[in-house]
Amino acid sequence: MKLNSIFSSSEFEKINKYLSKWEYTREYSEDEIDIFDEELENLNQELGYETSLGIFISDMIYKLRSNPQY
Repeated sequence: MKLNSIFSSSEFEKINKYLSKWEYTREYSEDEIDIFDEELENLNQELGYETSLGIFISDMIYKLRSNPQY
């Protein structure tokens, strides 16, 4: 699965500021996407769920998890 099939480029740019090792157009295995999901969850806990960035990350987690490919 490629992250560009889930997130827009602007969404990914925001995420990539914090999780910079991930690439927008690279094909990732299911296990790698699970790791990405965990890293998003950890980032959300660090930022706080009530901040504007935390709310954005929560929305991106939902977007990832509700994608039929995942």
